[in-house]
Amino acid sequence: MDGEYTELFYREGIDVILNPRDKRSPYWHLWAEASDEININNIASSLIPAGNKGGNDKFWATSSQNIFAAVANGLREQERYDTEELLRYLFSLEHNNIAEMVKGTESETLVAKNLEKMTGSIKAVLSTHIKCLKYLRKPKKDEKVFSIRKWLQDDNNSNSTLFISVTEDDFETFVPLISLWLDIAARAIRSLSKSRTRRIWFIYDEIDTLQYLPSLQKSLTKAAKKGGCFVLGAQSVAQFIKNYGQTEAEIIFDNCGTKLYYRIAGANSAKWAAMDLGEIEVEEERDGSSISSQNKGGTNVSSSEQTRVINAVPYSDIKNADALTAYLNLPGNWPIVQVEFEFFPENTLAPNIIPMDIKPLRVAIDDSAQRERDKLLNQTSHLNFLETYTPNPSAMVVDEDIVARYTPVDLHEKKAPINSIPHPHKNEEENKKQKPSEDADHNFDGLL
Repeated sequence: MDGEYTELFYREGIDVILNPRDKRSPYWHLWAEASDEININNIASSLIPAGNKGGNDKFWATSSQNIFAAVANGLREQERYDTEELLRYLFSLEHNNIAEMVKGTESETLVAKNLEKMTGSIKAVLSTHIKCLKYLRKPKKDEKVFSIRKWLQDDNNSNSTLFISVTEDDFETFVPLISLWLDIAARAIRSLSKSRTRRIWFIYDEIDTLQYLPSLQKSLTKAAKKGGCFVLGAQSVAQFIKNYGQTEAEIIFDNCGTKLYYRIAGANSAKWAAMDLGEIEVEEERDGSSISSQNKGGTNVSSSEQTRVINAVPYSDIKNADALTAYLNLPGNWPIVQVEFEFFPENTLAPNIIPMDIKPLRVAIDDSAQRERDKLLNQTSHLNFLETYTPNPSAMVVDEDIVARYTPVDLHEKKAPINSIPHPHKNEEENKKQKPSEDADHNFDGLL
């Protein structure tokens, strides 16, 4: 993920690198992967996954997907393949801009004029997933757009490798984009014809650190007959289960025919791996003796056999395995074996990254609506009540390069008395008395 494979295996002129910060990365935009509205919907679900979320979290995610898909598809229909313009619509503070673009779609009700506050909350969720798109560069003169789908479906690329990488420093920012690219590739394999000779390898390292990939489960079950072969690497079983949920995580693991477990430090994860490797039956012979009074103090000796079911590999062996030692489980009637690997010095073929100075797309936003809200807020300090409509008041703070803080104010409904809010002009002692405990609203979710 961080370019280690690029260093070891990248071949200039043969392979392709997708990394927004690498000079070798080709020009790409999302419409290169979307020939119709259905493809746009798939991209939206990959970029803004609902995953195993439930309740309000799923509502905000699916609503964000719908608005993103409606705007992206509107631009597709007009053949305006411009990421900067897409972001301008999605982050515009002027309500009419986005309302006009989604008019006549299922997302129209989500941006209705009387639901402007809810629209702002959806935009806040949306921004956390799509702000990575502003780092996609513009094309060079006469540069063609690269398509993951077309590259994968072209048999002439059978000797080529696509490296999708990002540096550790940029990882958090680009997680949605990296996840989108990987999901596009996983989905594209399913559109190929059946083949007994084709082999396309998908090596997804540190998959537990990515977003939920909607296509992963189906691709694992459907891709084999198309020639798709998946290698999934994960550092944390618990994190993977958290991302996909218990049921879907088990389905994904069940569709991985070959299992290789290195040392797992956590006891719960090691026990999970031991259970996954399977159980065996062992027969134990037990001897017993007893003294009988009828036999004048003589001793009776007896023996019996007992069958027990135990883990084929004790979890403690997995937990305490040596470096470069792993347990291998092959599909079919093969025993589980302990394997040891040799360490080979790395011979690099190419730099892991050739840095490129990124100039983030600047989205020109009509902020007249925000100025009116700020003006109105300054004129209403005498009001008794204020109200915000975000699921989390701080959630409205989105990327500072794109949009300012959006804090909708309702002048009619009344919820919180203004005298319970510390006034900025009062002294600190009075503010401390009025300020509620910081711990009062903190909720801590339990760990899986």
